[in-house]
Amino acid sequence: ADGAQIRAALLVDGSGAQSVWRQRAGISCLHHDYDCAALTAEIALGAPHGQVARQVFLPDGPLALLPLPKPDWAALVWSLPARKAQALAACDESVFNAELNAAAREPFGQMHLIGARAHQPLKAQIAEAFIGPRLALVGEAAHVIHPLAGQGMNLTLRDIGALVDTLTETRRLGLDYGDATMLENYARLRRADALAGAFGTHALAEIFSGPTPARALAAAGMRGVGFIANTYPKLKDAFRRQADQGLGPLSGLFAASPLDDMPPPDAADTKKQR
Repeated sequence: ADGAQIRAALLVDGSGAQSVWRQRAGISCLHHDYDCAALTAEIALGAPHGQVARQVFLPDGPLALLPLPKPDWAALVWSLPARKAQALAACDESVFNAELNAAAREPFGQMHLIGARAHQPLKAQIAEAFIGPRLALVGEAAHVIHPLAGQGMNLTLRDIGALVDTLTETRRLGLDYGDATMLENYARLRRADALAGAFGTHALAEIFSGPTPARALAAAGMRGVGFIANTYPKLKDAFRRQADQGLGPLSGLFAASPLDDMPPPDAADTKKQR
């Protein structure tokens, strides 16, 4: 703002989907517009969420309730046709609450709005290059995917982990942080993973916005996978690790988290009681 210039070996750009730095580097993007919008808000539930996220597949699009720190509060992400999302974001609160409860009252009982509502267009966007001269893109500056599978944050964390690994190795070799060859390794790993995530969530979005029989069949398949995963804990852990790790190797940034060795809260409480 004051016109000062800063010189750096590398600019890490996580400024979002409309990144000015990406545009200045001449990096274009692949786009897909879903003609829908995500309606977001904080919701008070009629029953505790128990730290469980829920997703309901409705004719207009999926509705997700993500647990917040308060036991009976959740973050709402509701995919809707753009005009309906805009209307529900602006309507009277009582009308909104009625629509929400009519759409997805179970299993959290009567729900009501807390605070403001917002909506934003749903789109998929992948940068054609994840790096430029002394530039590395992370997060939504590099990729935007449909929120249906909840993988956007995981992709961003994997970007950060891979870039930290790359820069750590660059320093170990005594190279410049902006070394193009080292950054190419980062870009190759991350773009492949981001493309897989984008195509996977796009396929799910198309299935669940398709004809009713296709939606019903897909929902039944998802329930079947969930049942099998809950029946076989090791398989469930494998699914979780795959969602966390993606296509590339697990970053050293996350490989040895102290949280992995912590017992669950109820187990710790049981030990104290004994």
